[in-house]
Amino acid sequence: MDATDPLSSDQRVVGTFDKSLLEVSDLSIGFGIGPRLRPVVSDVSFSLEPGETLALVGESGSGKTLTAKALMGLLPRAATVMGGTALLELPGKRPDLLALSEAKLQRLRGCTVSMIFQEPMSALSPLHTVGRQVSEVLRVHGMAGNTRAQVMEMFEEVGFPNPARAYAAYPFELSGGLRQRAVIAMAMIGQPSLVIADEPTTALDVTTQAMVLDLLKRLQRDRQMSVIMITHDLGVVANMADKVVVLRRGEVVEKGLAHDVLTAPGHGYTRALIDAAPKVPEDLCPYTVPNVAPILAVSSLSKTYPGRKRSFGPDDPPVRAVADFNMVLERGKTVAVVGESGSGKSTVAKLMLRAERPDPGAEMTFCPRDGTPCDIAALSGAEMTAFRLKAQMVFQDPYASLSPRLSVQDILTEPMLIEGRKRAEAEAKAESLDWIVG
Repeated sequence: MDATDPLSSDQRVVGTFDKSLLEVSDLSIGFGIGPRLRPVVSDVSFSLEPGETLALVGESGSGKTLTAKALMGLLPRAATVMGGTALLELPGKRPDLLALSEAKLQRLRGCTVSMIFQEPMSALSPLHTVGRQVSEVLRVHGMAGNTRAQVMEMFEEVGFPNPARAYAAYPFELSGGLRQRAVIAMAMIGQPSLVIADEPTTALDVTTQAMVLDLLKRLQRDRQMSVIMITHDLGVVANMADKVVVLRRGEVVEKGLAHDVLTAPGHGYTRALIDAAPKVPEDLCPYTVPNVAPILAVSSLSKTYPGRKRSFGPDDPPVRAVADFNMVLERGKTVAVVGESGSGKSTVAKLMLRAERPDPGAEMTFCPRDGTPCDIAALSGAEMTAFRLKAQMVFQDPYASLSPRLSVQDILTEPMLIEGRKRAEAEAKAESLDWIVG
């Protein structure tokens, strides 16, 4: 810890607990090889009792996910466990998860210890149906009987409105909330005693988030599971956790009972996390429309997707994803498009940027400062390229939107190279953005 750091100068609050299902002691993880091995997680210790929920809390890069992946034996190749133990209580034995071979870890993963990953679209294969992927857990662990019946029962338990449709669907055919339920079903189907949930509700709207958290609490209660919840959301901690471990820069700065840590934090960093939690302002003012031309006006925006064609039986009916959406965006203002998962928010954004083509009849007028108004729905060719230089989108899922085969520099420079800028100019511009990406 940096002695000059005001958030590291307070006394740590350390809790002690009795017999545990999992006992992690002095876990340290580093990146690099040989003399270049650099620790990024140092001396992390905590315990988890049967049926308990422990929250690993901290900002991005604090080591939460890395700690969890070490317990699952899923660290990236560049990472090395430098020391520590993780003792798991099993009938008649207490193995160290950090010392087990890959073969032994495979026998534990999915049926004894499982993980709900943060990004469903990265965790699920786009080439296989959701039902087949969840069934695979049963087959791998020799639990296969009537796998379809077991999976359908699991889908009903996690709250799929139409389990049969979900079983036959591919991940991209489901909304974000339903994909999250699919990865929860995959984690639960093997009836594990320990589940690690890595930011399971980050990308979900608040109503779907509440449903997913209630689902996890119910499944935990019904199945007597222990849960490690990785999150930066203190609201989730307050609703879910029995104990809290606060990580900063790979070190534990505070741990204890959730109520004690949240109501009387003993460390400056914990207090900073609590103070930074979003709050609804008390001085909300009604929105007033200025007397200026809007930058974007949308009317009669609709999108209908054709139903899936089937080899046998009737095709699925068309799906009306967006119907007669209207909006005016004033220059310099922000419009929030709000709704539950699957309500059509992201589809509206893609339609307005012409990432997808709207149904006939849509009117979308874009009025740039340095040009004449244009109808987005009618753009093509060079006009479309010029429009996309002035209107951009920040996508929800960085794992799905960023190419794993390109460096960050290549990703940042590619749009400028397509625009026609010289490589040296594009690279200089990309380097000037290091305060954003770094």
